[in-house]
Amino acid sequence: MKISRNKYLILAIILLSINWYVALANETQSQIDSLKIEILKTSNDSTLLRRFQNISLMYRGINTDSSLHYSDKYLELAQKTKFAKGVAAGYFNKAVVYYQSEDYESSLKNYLSALEIYSEEKDSINISGVYTNLGILHSLGFDKQTAIDYYIKALEISNQINDSAGIANNSNNIGLIYRDLKNYDKAVEYLNRTLEIDLLSGIQEYIAQTYSNIARSYLPAKEFDKTFKNLSEALNRIDFVKDPDVKIEILSCAGEYYLETNKSDSALKYIKEAIAVAKQYDRKRTLAYTYFLIGRYLILKGNYPVAISHIKSAIRLTDSLKVKEYTNEYYEYISNAYVELGDFKNAHVNLKKSYAIKDSIHIDALSESLSNFEKEKEFVRIQSEFQFDQQKNQSEFEKEALKLKLVSQFSVLIILFLIIIVIATINNYRNKSKTNKYLKNQNEIIEQQSEELKISINKLEENEKELEALNATKDKFFSIIAHDLRNPFNVLIGYAELLISEPGIKEDAEKYDKIIKSIYNTSEFSYELLENLLTWARSQSGSLTVNPQNLILSEIINSKAEYFDEMAEPKNMEIKYAIEEGITTYADKDMLITIIRNLINNAIKFTMPNGKIEVSAKRKDDYLVVSVSDNGIGINSENQKKLFKIDSDFKIKGTANETGTGLGLILCNEFIKLNGGEIFVESEEGKGSIFTFTLPIAKTDE
Repeated sequence: MKISRNKYLILAIILLSINWYVALANETQSQIDSLKIEILKTSNDSTLLRRFQNISLMYRGINTDSSLHYSDKYLELAQKTKFAKGVAAGYFNKAVVYYQSEDYESSLKNYLSALEIYSEEKDSINISGVYTNLGILHSLGFDKQTAIDYYIKALEISNQINDSAGIANNSNNIGLIYRDLKNYDKAVEYLNRTLEIDLLSGIQEYIAQTYSNIARSYLPAKEFDKTFKNLSEALNRIDFVKDPDVKIEILSCAGEYYLETNKSDSALKYIKEAIAVAKQYDRKRTLAYTYFLIGRYLILKGNYPVAISHIKSAIRLTDSLKVKEYTNEYYEYISNAYVELGDFKNAHVNLKKSYAIKDSIHIDALSESLSNFEKEKEFVRIQSEFQFDQQKNQSEFEKEALKLKLVSQFSVLIILFLIIIVIATINNYRNKSKTNKYLKNQNEIIEQQSEELKISINKLEENEKELEALNATKDKFFSIIAHDLRNPFNVLIGYAELLISEPGIKEDAEKYDKIIKSIYNTSEFSYELLENLLTWARSQSGSLTVNPQNLILSEIINSKAEYFDEMAEPKNMEIKYAIEEGITTYADKDMLITIIRNLINNAIKFTMPNGKIEVSAKRKDDYLVVSVSDNGIGINSENQKKLFKIDSDFKIKGTANETGTGLGLILCNEFIKLNGGEIFVESEEGKGSIFTFTLPIAKTDE
């Protein structure tokens, strides 16, 4: 979460530059009344300006409308007296008040008005302050590119005028942009620069906020020890924090840390504290984020409907403020919750919204802007060193020439002539040397950038392939749900309606038995499909755990042989088992049973009645080789290429018109890979198929 840190410090600098007296935040109502009385007693413009400004500042934490009212009075008088810097400061003050009241459009308008006047006045300090706050405003939505531009401009000015507060502030903001780009190392680098300055200043509120920002940069990288260390430093200083936004930020960071580490009770404690502060100070933007954290807590507890409701409340609050902070995450978590509820339609809708928001942020452009900024900084450093060396050498030569001149007037002419030649030669040599060194450095930088570009392109290509695979997975998932899983239920409903509407059908034993058998076959198919679908979904989500152990293959086969034989009985098939005695494997037991069951089921499905099926296994080197063969209808070479691919739509009916989805073979391929093996197919159309897979042999104690 980005907070407008140092906004009071920036405003104080402005006020001091035009000789105002800044009122403290805890001014009492009696002091305000006293100032109002003083206004009635004076007609001096300078005094009135100070009084209007002081009252506006004191009202800021009490009554926003009153604060704006006296800011307008100040601005009107400054315009009347043609006090240019005062007019700019008036716009700036109104922008800060509008920002605190979360009216971001009005805040932006007033900041731009202030910037125009400060630019005309060439007021570097206040231009830097406006740039910083404009960057913060633009960072609340999708316009992070503009935010980066403003931060970089502000940082450049702060470096030029040695403004440590401005350097700290803008280093902090650039660090947060790097964090959004998931470049956590660079984020921590900039935030540590901010921390160094904050520690020197001794201002505990700024120190607490920076520790919190560093903790937030370690958290998504799963560096929990470093997160906790920096979070503890922030929490230890929270009593010094007066800015409610900073306090909410620290408490939310603590809540998020404990959510990530599955300590839900501790998470809830800090989230509730953050909500209380947000409601107390009517901070809608930060309140939205705390609602999102409550939603995450409820997801952790399995209360998905209420979680969805809380996260939707966060989205409504964010939309009402016309900002887009974190909305892509909000929709992503809603999508995940709908998946857990089995509402895949709404899950898909919300996931699309999340992707649309991510696409609009233009991450590549942001990265390029920051990269160019880093390169420009390095170039300026090298150029400054070069100029310094030139000046130093020139000074030394001039001193030597002066000494020689004092020795003799006559020799001066000769020496000066020689010095000119020497200087020209040395400067020429040094220029060439420096130029060559600079060109060499630039060449190394270009080569490094070229290598980084290749890596980035490769990474983008990998991400594109991964996204295509994810889209294919999603399409397959919804296709199965929409067609293959729904159709059997239509059959069951149809038979049920037939039995209800025509009770007399039970008297026709042959027809009744046929219906019952169809219901059984349909139910069995649906159950098998659902079981495969759920197992596959778990494997895709990463929640499926592989628990390998040493297994004796013959024991596994024998324990399920009766079940496999029952599968083959309707087609009067005999399954032959040729398993070498004593051979073992190191694999997950449940996954191994699922693999063999699916391969045998496929063999039965695509083999004619009275056909032959054989399950064989042998050891080869360090692997167990298992084959399931049949003399069924076989698969042509073109269709063999479509097996095991999620993005193919290859389906054929069995010899008894059995239907299938192709999911069983995809699941086999997944499980075999998870257990360190491979799967192959040999098939000839009309002659049968052999599906062979390998698994590691059992581990032995040495």
